[in-house]
Amino acid sequence: MWSTKRAALKRLCRNLRNPFLREEEKNASKAFQIAAEESKSARYEEFCHGVSEDNTLYKFWQFHRAMNNKKKIKGIPDFETEDKVWVRNDEDKGKALFSRYLRQTNQNNEDERRALVHDITAHYEGTSIRQHLAPNLADSVKTCIKIAKDTSPGPDRVRYTHMKNLDEEGRANLTKLLEKSLFEGDIPDDWLDSHLCPLPKPEKDPTRIASYRVITMQNTVGKLLEKMVAHRLSCELEEKDLLPPTLGSYRRRKDTWMNAAVLASDVYDGFEKGEETLVAALDLEDAYNRVQFSVIMKTLVNLNVNPQIVIWIGNALLKRKVAMRLGRWSSEATVITPGLPQGSALSPVLFNVYTLGITSSQMEGPGRVLRLCRRRSGLQTR
Repeated sequence: MWSTKRAALKRLCRNLRNPFLREEEKNASKAFQIAAEESKSARYEEFCHGVSEDNTLYKFWQFHRAMNNKKKIKGIPDFETEDKVWVRNDEDKGKALFSRYLRQTNQNNEDERRALVHDITAHYEGTSIRQHLAPNLADSVKTCIKIAKDTSPGPDRVRYTHMKNLDEEGRANLTKLLEKSLFEGDIPDDWLDSHLCPLPKPEKDPTRIASYRVITMQNTVGKLLEKMVAHRLSCELEEKDLLPPTLGSYRRRKDTWMNAAVLASDVYDGFEKGEETLVAALDLEDAYNRVQFSVIMKTLVNLNVNPQIVIWIGNALLKRKVAMRLGRWSSEATVITPGLPQGSALSPVLFNVYTLGITSSQMEGPGRVLRLCRRRSGLQTR
């Protein structure tokens, strides 16, 4: 329509006295204007429909960047490492970022973790821990695949789109594999394999190594099962009323903004009474990487969580295999033992469990402990 409008205008400019050409240009311009307005309205409706509680800020800044013609940085520019050394090619940049990632995430305690999982399994001996966690697992698998968004694939290159294209037999075979893993507590190593990709943090100096975050792209089969286990664990925690009401993140009907509203209400009430409100804010830096495996596992046992879930989670957190990719360079696959794996659906639920010692301890008198979690560009900061 825009091309038709431009062509009609050119013809009119060559013969301004022709009433037919003037009418043609007027109609073409009007049709283009109407179509443009309809298109803009449709795009805005699509944008509003895509915004949810989880990605509101991400969508907003993406929209803001597009309006201001700000494009994402393509590639990683030269930057300075923590040792004041400049790196200028993909290999050196990748090695520097991967080394920093390993120092931050790898706790190097696989033997200790394996021994603890063995002790926990022995602790449950004599009890019936092998049971079908989800009798309607086939329906759960079908639903999870249906609502899954097609994110970047892991090393095996399998996407959620591929799973959505499975026929009934293929989905049944996949369900059997997942059910076997849940029932036996064993997880194929490749399900936990991941590629790592560095991304610049928004509004940070791209010439400093600390201005980059590393995102994880895990194989989708493992992510699918982790989502299902995380859902089962979350439901059990809520059904048994094991989480305090002041814990407000990654819980159904207990969003982070609700705790922010509680804080605002406390401040307002204090103002109305002529009192002051003292707020002590604690920001946990690099929170997931500092989580201790032993504390998580012992807390799950003490909470009397389903033994089968506890053992499966223990095996899922034992170790991960990761490889960094930057441009045409890629590292060798490395086995790490992280705190809580980034990008896993299990991590936010387990972090709720990990912080129970703080969030469950409420103050006496006019005071309370609130835990809030905020998202920034799809990543969690506390």
